Amino acid sequence: MKKRTILIASVLKPVDDTRAFGKLGVTLEKHGYEVHLVGRSGSAPTSPNITCHSLGSFSRMSWRRVFAPLQVLVKILQVKPEVLIVTTHELLIVAVINRIIFGRLFIYDIQENYAANIRFGDGFPTGLRGLIAGWVRLKERLAARLAAGFWLAEKCYLSELNFLPASRVWVVENKAKKPSQLPARKQMNPATLSLLFTGTLSGSTGLWSALDLARSLRQVSPELTLHLAGYCARKSELDQLREELKRQDYITLEGGDTLVPHSRVLELIGQKDMGLVLNPVSTVNEHRIPTKLYEYVAYRLPILVMQHRPWVEFVHLHQAGVAIDLRYPDPEKLIAALIGQSFYGQEPTGVFWEEEEAKVIEALRRVLA
Repeated sequence: MKKRTILIASVLKPVDDTRAFGKLGVTLEKHGYEVHLVGRSGSAPTSPNITCHSLGSFSRMSWRRVFAPLQVLVKILQVKPEVLIVTTHELLIVAVINRIIFGRLFIYDIQENYAANIRFGDGFPTGLRGLIAGWVRLKERLAARLAAGFWLAEKCYLSELNFLPASRVWVVENKAKKPSQLPARKQMNPATLSLLFTGTLSGSTGLWSALDLARSLRQVSPELTLHLAGYCARKSELDQLREELKRQDYITLEGGDTLVPHSRVLELIGQKDMGLVLNPVSTVNEHRIPTKLYEYVAYRLPILVMQHRPWVEFVHLHQAGVAIDLRYPDPEKLIAALIGQSFYGQEPTGVFWEEEEAKVIEALRRVLA
């Protein structure tokens, strides 16, 4: 019996993206689907029923990105999937065209509130933000009429994107895959603490706060180190970061202008003493749960988290770490709190991707019914 074909498409994410391949792709393959992944160049995974189609490498601000949706369209016409899953608003026009002309079903996997990110972020010139955000929202409203389903990576999107038809909406949170083996955690040494900052490297994710905090804590922990592992999309921020690193030899940068494989990120999570979640709170993220919170808890990495109630409650629920108010850092008090606590007194629950798998399969079955 021929397997049913699903194509998961992105523009900026690599073909081995954690959510598209590691979570959605592997889950669908496990349940008997043939999966095709389209995205930027990455380490193409080897799996009998998962095929990767690379769009090549290009920067966020390039003409190749503008024409990437046409490349995706060509791949869709070649593969002829029963269901197309698009993971970015940039591919909604392609998805709608395929729905109208060829009758192919599509699902919109919403990983960000893109319009809000553009309107309230600083990624575009001030005068253009409203116009671009409006165009993105217009595409999403058009898709709301034609999409077979919507998968929301955050619960808060239920209220933020309330124009989506409730009967076709599923919350599929971006939780962590359960580790096959937990890392062996050593006793923290207050003099040689090792800190970890993973994910996008940007001021909007707390990068500069991480550097300031590490500098402050070295007053009490003289051999403290900070490891940065992630991609920095903005050249200006990357240049600034590299200048900082010239003066601070206790900070290691891994990635920067290249993506860091997720397997390497998990390896680092298993090695370090403390993970940093210091995202500045904004209109865009105040109700979201940063993905690395799930990953740090899944691997039992103690956490230093920004003093923001939803994140603090998450950390306290799992006995996972300590909250910090960066306006009034007290290095001695903070390190004493870290060394004096016992973290993860019980098995975490509600943080694993395996809890979301049933939602994915049930939602897809309904689409195909």
